[in-house]
Amino acid sequence: MKHKIHLIPAATFFLTLFYIVVIRARPLTPGVASNSFAIAATIVIGLCFLLGPLSRLKPHKFVPCLKYRKALGLWGYLFAAIHAAGAIVLEFNTVASGENLYSIISAILAFVIFTAMTVTSTGKAIQKMGYQKWKRLQRTGYIAFFLVLIHFTIIEKGVFVSRQLGQVLFAFVLLVLLIRILIILMGKKEAYKEEDFHEVHGIEKPE
Repeated sequence: MKHKIHLIPAATFFLTLFYIVVIRARPLTPGVASNSFAIAATIVIGLCFLLGPLSRLKPHKFVPCLKYRKALGLWGYLFAAIHAAGAIVLEFNTVASGENLYSIISAILAFVIFTAMTVTSTGKAIQKMGYQKWKRLQRTGYIAFFLVLIHFTIIEKGVFVSRQLGQVLFAFVLLVLLIRILIILMGKKEAYKEEDFHEVHGIEKPE
């Protein structure tokens, strides 16, 4: 399963592309591919975030799945980076338009946070920062995820969320955020000890 986890992001992207091109009958263009990467990134990152609260809610079932979070997070970040590059190259005029200002600002802030999370996802980074400080940084990912929600909700005056796929994605992101809030309100603690963190998450421990 450790290596098979990489199939989930790939399948998410291709299923998204299949839905848009085959089912919704939109032409296969670079822009459609870029947007498919954005949708896949949101789903994959959402799955990554969802595992945290679920591991607190049902430890025996979901704590063993935490070792897949890093792989999902890195794939999600890669997809988001591809979309960001594609949006700049293919749709610069749309991106730079005044009506999309707040949407683009939200996307930039989210991407900065995701970048910080990605570059500090190694054992050495955790050791250098200290576990508690690193954990606080990782938790800002939920803020970034909320900013992603704002980004695709208001871009082009809400065109994306007026579509069925956009509404499904909106509901998914909202569900992930609400489950996180619910876990906080319930006062659920981590289901593992700090010293077991590296083993639980499958992150190498520096010598």
